Amino acid sequence: MTTCSICGATDTCRHLKLSSTLAVPEAQCAILRSVKRGDYVKRKVDSNKVYRKGDYDRARDMYSLLDCDDISHEIFVKAGKTVFIGFTY
Repeated sequence: MTTCSICGATDTCRHLKLSSTLAVPEAQCAILRSVKRGDYVKRKVDSNKVYRKGDYDRARDMYSLLDCDDISHEIFVKAGKTVFIGFTY
């Protein structure tokens, strides 16, 4: 039995299913609140868009993700969202 490092569940965890079917083997899934500020993330494993984690907005209860290709583009994502880290950029 394997245990998920994100939620602590065993074989029925959706994070384990995601990490076992990754198209990019070095990528890892993580919860956005556990990623450090300034780290590079992808919202989907096979996405071409790369974001940098920004500040937490208390009014929205969300984190900002800054687009690395377009400095004026920013999106807000809930803290519990699954993102992908550890890929080659």
